[in-house]
Amino acid sequence: MAKKESAKRGDMTYAEVQEHLKGKSPEEVQSYLKKVLSHEKMLSEKTRGEIYQHLKGMSDHTIEYITGGNLEKAAKIYEYNLNFESAALTWKKAGKLDRAAEAYEKDLSQFDSMKKKRQIVASIGYRGEILENAARCWEQAGKSDKAKEAFEKAIVLYGEDIDWVEHKNESERIIAHCADLEEKLGRPETAREMRAGLRKREVWISPLGAILGIVGGIFFLSSNITGNAIGSQTISNWVGATFLIVGLIAGFFWVKNRKKK
Repeated sequence: MAKKESAKRGDMTYAEVQEHLKGKSPEEVQSYLKKVLSHEKMLSEKTRGEIYQHLKGMSDHTIEYITGGNLEKAAKIYEYNLNFESAALTWKKAGKLDRAAEAYEKDLSQFDSMKKKRQIVASIGYRGEILENAARCWEQAGKSDKAKEAFEKAIVLYGEDIDWVEHKNESERIIAHCADLEEKLGRPETAREMRAGLRKREVWISPLGAILGIVGGIFFLSSNITGNAIGSQTISNWVGATFLIVGLIAGFFWVKNRKKK
């Protein structure tokens, strides 16, 4: 009955596709979908969408099998199911760099939307990395204006993610990378300013770390003189020794950096 109704309409609903797959093993489902998609041009847009929806969540290997290795078809399936990262990578493999760039940009929009709803957390610099991937695809596709625009936006996104308190090393890496991008965009002066800012920060942080470490070490080790209980003296000795070691290491690197200059 479902088949007759779909024939009258000229398309199939998700439930009708599911009815065709009912009782089939995973291998039979894959074979059926592969057979249907081999006649994709004969399918209505709605039916094609319902078939694509059944492929949501399937592995890349399975989708490659079902599409018969057709990368463009696989990329469209990923896009339909809002898996823009896989779509971008597949478009790149297919040599469709402009489509890959568009997929990366859609991936960023989707990520920002999910982040606003607090449905996702990502590592520092992730947003900038997505847009930089888009920029490199635009660049390779010969779209220099779009590439420049994407690179500039990537620098802004990287900057928004900088967090000196919790991610000092990663933030320094991001700034150094942004300086490289600034040079790529033909702005060497800005790049120099970024690198100079990093050096100034290192010059300021190293002596501060040395001073705090040594002062902290002396403070905790001084508990030996004040005659505290033995148990607390032991803890104080450990804390004091740790502070002192940190201070000496920071001081060593500060002196080493000054000698380089």
